[in-house]
Amino acid sequence: MGQWVALQGDNLANVTSIHFNDVAVNMKEIYAVRHRINVQVPSEAPSNQTNTLTITTPLGEVTVSFTIDFPPLKVNGLLNEFAMPGSDATVTGEYFKLYGLLGDDATFTLDGKPLTIKEKTDNKIVFTIPSDAPDGAAIVLNSPKLKAPITLSYRDKGVPLFASYDKSYLFDGGYLWTDRSYFSDGTQQGDPTPPIGTSFLRRKNVYSAWTWDTLIGGHFDLSAADSDVAQHTENYYLKFEVWTPNAHPLSTGDFIFWSKQSDDKMKLRWNPASENVSFNTNGTWQTITLEAQSFFRDNNGANTLQVGANDLTIVYQPKNDLDADFAIVNLRFVKKP
Repeated sequence: MGQWVALQGDNLANVTSIHFNDVAVNMKEIYAVRHRINVQVPSEAPSNQTNTLTITTPLGEVTVSFTIDFPPLKVNGLLNEFAMPGSDATVTGEYFKLYGLLGDDATFTLDGKPLTIKEKTDNKIVFTIPSDAPDGAAIVLNSPKLKAPITLSYRDKGVPLFASYDKSYLFDGGYLWTDRSYFSDGTQQGDPTPPIGTSFLRRKNVYSAWTWDTLIGGHFDLSAADSDVAQHTENYYLKFEVWTPNAHPLSTGDFIFWSKQSDDKMKLRWNPASENVSFNTNGTWQTITLEAQSFFRDNNGANTLQVGANDLTIVYQPKNDLDADFAIVNLRFVKKP
């Protein structure tokens, strides 16, 4: 895409149209003489990819094979899958323009009803969630250039690890044994409004490098009704929401997850500051998606998730000194599309 090429032949001086697949070239932007046409490959995906090049002149038309390497559309999903009804939500990805999602004929709906679009760029689309949007609603993105619509689930509760994040439920109910003060009921200074319930884990701490801070230690129960998660963990994501205030990005360290405390190999590390770029949600909640299969396995790679009680440990370990402030909530299994 975007590359200039020279098309060679005869009787090309009076060319009237050029099509790569079914995308027409702007004839004001070519250079044509009898034996050659200099033309730029359009940076636009076709509605029908035939891998052909068609040239038309008053003396006739010719079609030849010509393949353009189009990068695949990438849709990361909703930046915050649990955005509140009535608030703005953002879909991120790449090549939205190429696949027609910035065009006037693109459509965006929630449960079949049109969404109000606030902003559209090549890697971001912002729209307003209706105030009456139900949990589990389907958000659909479509354009004539897509082979199939893109469907995203809004506030998919999946299979929650915990029914509540209230201290009375987690600690008095025997699920967690770690520090109760790490959990807030939403009344602390600077607390965000959580995406579910009223309570969440919030950790404000000045860390020294390589501190081992156990955020969550205990267990959760998986019911028999959700046995498919245990039997086919590879088909599920582990998702949760994270919050940081603007002044306290996560610039270092790993969140370390493992499911059997007797195993010393850390099976899943989430580094929010990967590639030396600080992670900052700027005062909003952001959904994190990890592979459940990478979390729930033993030292030999065998699945450890089971119906009934499952060990659960989440540790934060910064690699450098850090004045931190972050929150986590809504740990859940969500089936892959």
